[in-house]
Amino acid sequence: MAAARGKTIIEVTVVGPDRKGVVADITNFIFKNSGNMEKINQNVVRGLFGMQLEASFAEIDRKQLDDGLKQLAKKLSMEIRVHYQEPDRLQNVAIFVSKESHCLAKLLEAKKSGKIKANIPVIIGSDTTLKHMADEARIAFHAVVHTDQSEAENKILQLIDQYNADLIVLARHSPTGDDQCPPLAPACISRRIRLRTGVRAGRKDSGMHRALCHGGS
Repeated sequence: MAAARGKTIIEVTVVGPDRKGVVADITNFIFKNSGNMEKINQNVVRGLFGMQLEASFAEIDRKQLDDGLKQLAKKLSMEIRVHYQEPDRLQNVAIFVSKESHCLAKLLEAKKSGKIKANIPVIIGSDTTLKHMADEARIAFHAVVHTDQSEAENKILQLIDQYNADLIVLARHSPTGDDQCPPLAPACISRRIRLRTGVRAGRKDSGMHRALCHGGS
């Protein structure tokens, strides 16, 4: 949901062992802080509870909200993360790449020409093959080697927070089917990454992918 002018949208993700009362505690906290619920999704897979919600605020005290959610996370023994959407700034896009340069080149070309109305603060790769392209575009580049899946996912989560990413784009092109993006194979965006960020992922069948990687409109 796009934030209406003058309002702030927050995306809250909650992950942890399934237990009663989590949804009520989180939504009551939002209401007590003068927020309005906009959207909520929840599921349980193999005992792991995951919830993503969006709430809007006419006015917001970030420190108060962050501190309150930290206390709630401790009380519930859950991991709670919050991401802020601001109406008066461009969205931040994190690009995930592997060794193939085709899609990244299209994305950077579209950004340079003004077709992409967003910031690209970071490119995350499975190695340093495409670092030179990020350097030329003056975009931060981080290589995350996926010898250890959990460690790599933790690093990606840190980078997503560090660069305040609103959207993840998988800039990969694999005519042979053997190309892998950063440590997210086989589904590219792992369940853990999806649950624990709340950021949206632009996938292969998205309009952005069609326009930028295949020349569609």
